[in-house]
Amino acid sequence: MCGAASEAYPYETGGVLAGVYTAGRPWVTHVQTVTPKRGMPSFYTLPEGKREQAIRSLRRLDPRIGYLGDWHSHPADVGPSCTDCNSIRSISLSGDLARPVLLIVRWTGEGHTLDARQWTGRRLRPLRVVAAGNLPPLAPRRRSRRLMALRQEGGSFSR
Repeated sequence: MCGAASEAYPYETGGVLAGVYTAGRPWVTHVQTVTPKRGMPSFYTLPEGKREQAIRSLRRLDPRIGYLGDWHSHPADVGPSCTDCNSIRSISLSGDLARPVLLIVRWTGEGHTLDARQWTGRRLRPLRVVAAGNLPPLAPRRRSRRLMALRQEGGSFSR
């Protein structure tokens, strides 16, 4: 995210946050950058359909992955704008996700800092960013004994 923000500077860029919830907390495992067709210095909008497209492609890698929220950069050291709050509130009200995450990559003049927030239903509350690592690997899917026996015998079955 910081690299994408640096490349886009002085314009905003952003994308999608994906992962899982564990113990009621968001665990971001994947970040997808969605570069706008035309950069703006004080505005970023995720192009229509890109959120769903990103999640579909990530679920092919790991079916546990889901949409957690959006991220974008601010080329100045400012927190969420009223537009940011309204956008994340709108995501919550659409029924896609009750408590979406908003992550802003802020330029401080010396580098970037991550400003993570989560919608509570009334406001954006600050989140602490913790490097938690990758998800544990998926357990291999167990096949039924009947299916394995039929395959060994060269047979087939139907319900």
